[in-house]
Amino acid sequence: MKRYGCIMILGLFAIHALAQGTPNNSAKPAEDTILRAKLSETVDVERAKIGDPVQAQILGSVAANGGIKRPRAPLTLVGHITEIQVRAKDQRESRLGLSFDKVLVNGGKELPVSAVIERLEVIETPPIQPRSTVPTSGDDPMQRAAGPVSGPPGSRPEPLPHPPLTQPGPTASGWGPHTSKLKGVDITDDGSGKASVISSKKHNVVIQADTFLVLRVKGLEQ
Repeated sequence: MKRYGCIMILGLFAIHALAQGTPNNSAKPAEDTILRAKLSETVDVERAKIGDPVQAQILGSVAANGGIKRPRAPLTLVGHITEIQVRAKDQRESRLGLSFDKVLVNGGKELPVSAVIERLEVIETPPIQPRSTVPTSGDDPMQRAAGPVSGPPGSRPEPLPHPPLTQPGPTASGWGPHTSKLKGVDITDDGSGKASVISSKKHNVVIQADTFLVLRVKGLEQ
């Protein structure tokens, strides 16, 4: 079972090994592999504590040619909080440190890994345009503004078109709905190369559940 789990996670990084479905004990994680994951629970610096666990569901990896490789079985990226700093009168910056250091594979096995966050994304929400309404009296202010309409006696003017209720949304990508960068936060390395620091000078850091994480894998830990 352990060997099966190793093949799965190595296959996520060394795509050719998993695609062939054969063990490859010499396979090594590709340098700077990009992972995409979804945060399982909200993390709030005002409630969290250093050492608290953090989990994210791995959605897949991005190949060098831009192709998407999805895992064949559920993979959970597991980490913990390394730093907490709440904004205060004497502290203008809020900070949240996160380190992801293992992957849970099918069957509950754990595989060590080192991954740092490079980007946080949220689903784009298309703007909604309010629809113009016509008074129940039948008096349409838009029609009055357009002025008198000429035509045969007794004819009714053509109604003016109303704007659509919604604007067309973004086209879905290979990952699903389009996402955009989470605003109001900065992401840096903590200096060790094994943890990311999410900071904000405007508000206390809160990363909502279902936020998308784009991570760079540094390799499997020994």
